[in-house]
Amino acid sequence: MEAFNELRKKARARRELAIQAAHDEYAETLASIAALEQRLLGQKRAKRRTVAAAVDSVIPTDRQFTLDDLMASLEAKDSSKNWRRSTVSAHVCNLRKRGIVRRITRSRMHQGAVYVREGVPREEQPFEGMTLPEAMEAVLRPRQPMGLMELVLAMKEADYQTIMRPKRFTDAVRTVLEKDERFVEDAGKWAVV
Repeated sequence: MEAFNELRKKARARRELAIQAAHDEYAETLASIAALEQRLLGQKRAKRRTVAAAVDSVIPTDRQFTLDDLMASLEAKDSSKNWRRSTVSAHVCNLRKRGIVRRITRSRMHQGAVYVREGVPREEQPFEGMTLPEAMEAVLRPRQPMGLMELVLAMKEADYQTIMRPKRFTDAVRTVLEKDERFVEDAGKWAVV
């Protein structure tokens, strides 16, 4: 029984080698044909358009947009292609890191994040695109030190927008104060390092 299994393994290994050799020969033949075509006709093969280039081409240059807007524009542009939301979102994130696109508002329960291309005129919003710790630092830095509730009320007065209920928001602020190294406590009052 063991001998038959060994014969099967050897046959499978020979088959895999033959398949790999055929793949290699096929790839070499295609490369030769492409080189011959370029040499004889002087034509370069058309490159497929990348998802990044397609996304760049549909980003509005005159208004705000959401990821849903981009997905709809891409679908309208080429409905035969399967546009992956995660890929489009990753490219928008990359554009944010490079400073080409700015996030105006973060994603909320029933609304996606709102973005705008740099240079598009619009009205600035307080705490625009800031994370909770960044917003807390912006409120706390000029008025430090403050207690937890003082900070929460100061953020509300400064028009910080959140969909969290008041207790949940207070708990979130407390958690950030306790865990983020940029905040230090002294006698129940918090300050920015």
